[in-house]
Amino acid sequence: MTSSSSLAGVYLVAFDDLYDRIPTTSLTELERKEIVLNYQQWSAAFGLDLRVLFAQALLETNGFKFGNLVSATQHNPCGLGATGPGFPGHAFNTWELGIIAHCAHLALYTFPNHVCVECSRNYDPRHTTHLAFQTEHGRSLVLSDLDGKWAVPGIGYGQHIADVWNRGV
Repeated sequence: MTSSSSLAGVYLVAFDDLYDRIPTTSLTELERKEIVLNYQQWSAAFGLDLRVLFAQALLETNGFKFGNLVSATQHNPCGLGATGPGFPGHAFNTWELGIIAHCAHLALYTFPNHVCVECSRNYDPRHTTHLAFQTEHGRSLVLSDLDGKWAVPGIGYGQHIADVWNRGV
């Protein structure tokens, strides 16, 4: 994967390839399985590249070890709403809901319209209309388009995601 890799597209990645990327010390076996299965399911439902979503989650959560603003109990694998000290971001009741929010938020950057019923404010607390959001932030089609948009200042953010994926386990 490179910084010019597309955010959209359905990519099949073996369960074990994803599962092995989550350290055994950070979450229970059941949580690790739940995270992988939900990313496989929801990336396809949203039409987003599974590799991008998973690598972004690994980057934002320090390899699912957490320790920065967001804690594991928030079930927020993309740091949605975490903007600095005192602002740890949104909390979701389950990993599935946090992963749907992650997909919905990336879809907001990527697609001109909603791609499924879950692509909404009901799942992503920061969701707005695609037109309003993309008018303000611009549309993101490839990883490097996220630079300065998803994470601020975000210089090289897309390349960081690609590097995380390419490092593997």
